[in-house]
Amino acid sequence: MQDLIKQYKYNYLKSYLPTLLSGVVVAGIFLFFQWDNFPGSAALYLGILFFPYLIQKDSPSTNRLLIPVFSGLLLLLFFNSSSLYYVTTAFVLLWLIEISVGKQNPLPFLLILVIAPIFRYLVHIWSFPLRIKMSALVAGSLRRVGMDVTAIGNTIFVNQAVYEVEPACIGIKMTGTALVCCLLILGFFVKERQLKLTWTKALLSLFAGFLLTLFSNYIRLLGLVIFDIPPANPVHHLMGIISLVVYVLVPFFFWWSWRQPPITIISEKPLSNQSKEAIPPIWSSYRLILLGTILLGLLFTGRQFGQEKTQPAISKHPWMALTGFSKTQKSYGVLELRRADQLIYIKPPAGPFQGAHDPRICWQGSGFVFKKIKKEIIESLEVYTAEISRDDLILQTAWWYDNGGHQTTEEWDWRWRSLFHGEKYHLINISVNNQEAGTLPDLINEVREATSR
Repeated sequence: MQDLIKQYKYNYLKSYLPTLLSGVVVAGIFLFFQWDNFPGSAALYLGILFFPYLIQKDSPSTNRLLIPVFSGLLLLLFFNSSSLYYVTTAFVLLWLIEISVGKQNPLPFLLILVIAPIFRYLVHIWSFPLRIKMSALVAGSLRRVGMDVTAIGNTIFVNQAVYEVEPACIGIKMTGTALVCCLLILGFFVKERQLKLTWTKALLSLFAGFLLTLFSNYIRLLGLVIFDIPPANPVHHLMGIISLVVYVLVPFFFWWSWRQPPITIISEKPLSNQSKEAIPPIWSSYRLILLGTILLGLLFTGRQFGQEKTQPAISKHPWMALTGFSKTQKSYGVLELRRADQLIYIKPPAGPFQGAHDPRICWQGSGFVFKKIKKEIIESLEVYTAEISRDDLILQTAWWYDNGGHQTTEEWDWRWRSLFHGEKYHLINISVNNQEAGTLPDLINEVREATSR
């Protein structure tokens, strides 16, 4: 019996250790080129920690993911997209798992999607209209019970108190973490009750988890406003955790427990009845050649992201004609124009599937905190405006997308035009010192006049 166990362990290591090492190499290549675009988060760490728990064998091993892997590598030859590089790398890792363990159900795929940087970006930027509606809904609910509440943009005013509906509340932290936890609960039921999970069931369950997250945040915001709990109060964060557990995880768990009653599980054959050949060989010469080709493809296509950081700013665009500004070329092709207490960033056009250096992300990366985000019409131009602060420094900032003839604040608008009409949109971000807030309209006019030249 002892010899059989030793032989089994030897076969196990012989088969799976190369897969594990290959996965480490693939992940290392990705992080080498994408470290700056892969920020940490609670959802990411939780997802990585419990990812092995979601790996299950639905059917024999398969090479089905080679098609998306090589399709992704081919597209990367023509498109500079960090998101595409992430997806391609994810399919490589899942291919390694599927040739070693077997065909996977939807859970590992969905987990990789939820912890992806592009998911964080979409939630952070594209959830803003949702945060505005959430602010209005909370304010409307409280007015019905007689409270004097006003909502402007993503800000709720109650007497002298101000509450911000931030991405941390309804975006990145709560949504990502909640969806990862929902996937882990699904994984528990799939294992515990031997379920065959289809893509339809998995997606509907994830959508249900998202709706529960919205409801959880609605209840949480009501509690914060009613009981006057500011962000500095530890109870503020505690209420977020309690809302996540009580209004998302517990209902989600009992909903699935009700839908999938327990079944009798047939135990597996004992180890003594397994042959020494229970673990089939994985790495044939054919697969080793495929792996080598894929690794070379990831290295070759990943080089473009190192070159992207040193991309020079375009020196011939109309904003270079603005007078009185010192001009500095920053990383990633960004042009900085600075004059006294005024600061302008001209950010290069992004592709329809690329991130656009959104100020709500870039400024926060420099330690600034956003407040009072809203859309305004300034000098007949619709722009986003916000108050940003770091320590004692307070700035008023505004931004929009501009192709010289058309201006917009809508992500869908400029991305659609970029994709189907080939239009290139710069992101214009203007900031002034808080004491000079009145000069913001004049500065916007000055930039627009330069654009029209």
